[in-house]
Amino acid sequence: MFNLKHLSVLTTPRQYLKIVHQMYSDNDSPVDGNPDYWQMIPTYLISRCPICDHPYYEQLDTNSLFWWNEPDGQNVFGMKKEKTLRCEHFFLVQRFINLHGMSPELSDSEVLNRRRYNAEVPHIIPFILTPDSNCQAVMHSLPICRIVENRFVPSYTLYMVTYFDYPENHRSLKRQFSNFHNKFELEHDFSGGKYPTPQYLHMREAEIWFDLEYYIEDKKLLWIEPDSSDLALHDDQLGSFPYGDIEGRRLPYSVTLPPYPINREQVNAQLRYLAQNDCRDNPHRVRLDTFSIKAEDGKYCLLNQDNQWVVRRTEQGQQNYFQQFDNEDEACHHLFHLVTGYKWTPW
Repeated sequence: MFNLKHLSVLTTPRQYLKIVHQMYSDNDSPVDGNPDYWQMIPTYLISRCPICDHPYYEQLDTNSLFWWNEPDGQNVFGMKKEKTLRCEHFFLVQRFINLHGMSPELSDSEVLNRRRYNAEVPHIIPFILTPDSNCQAVMHSLPICRIVENRFVPSYTLYMVTYFDYPENHRSLKRQFSNFHNKFELEHDFSGGKYPTPQYLHMREAEIWFDLEYYIEDKKLLWIEPDSSDLALHDDQLGSFPYGDIEGRRLPYSVTLPPYPINREQVNAQLRYLAQNDCRDNPHRVRLDTFSIKAEDGKYCLLNQDNQWVVRRTEQGQQNYFQQFDNEDEACHHLFHLVTGYKWTPW
């Protein structure tokens, strides 16, 4: 785990979860600009430009994985409307989240549904870091927490690789990206995101993407020393490079979470807990304290306490919500999510 001394915490787990749950329940996200959320999110140094030494800062939610999803190449967290201020040399930032062998739980403090991440082991994009190019990359890392027993516990590592070049060269770099994408659109229906990945390359071809030491020797890859007080750039002393032996998945991966088996009594107990603790106030969902599940032709349907189909409130008014499920556990999970806006959390 790198850079623990630079981890910043601006709130408590209880306050953080209260605001995040409310946002999720209201179908909001950080991009909607909730000020209560953003004042809890620390600002970190992401990189320094090797050309002009200008720092690049961004707000990152290192409190949990809750809002982290696929990267866009222009931001690390990528969830704020306001444009991130950077120098003119900035071209691209890659993001890698290493889970260190842990599996994020299906809970209200980690990931709530399927998440897709770029990879766990950081790599560079070799065809824009050639010896005759001016492009350079800078590597940095930070911890991301999970919430355990009402504590923020550093558990995962965020690796960042930021690319810089003179503005007049950016168009050429983008053209190289397009050529790479076009090549694999023909062969593999390329869908690797906003920037190239070694996803579709043969193993031997992909090795150069992960040979970080090679690019250090060529002065193409610099790094910010973990746990350093000044967070200065380093470009020498290969033996001190801290990111050379990172283990994990090298290709894009998804976190898919299996449902927990629950029954009606457990659902009702958690609904009562949410009501008592004022965890939600969402006019667009129906609040039910009891429900029934009706079996028809081997399928399960949800009924409300008046033995009517469960309804869902929308801005256009109430709509009947009819859906069949293959088993009662699945129906319980779906109803809990429909009523509360949350995925099921085991206590």
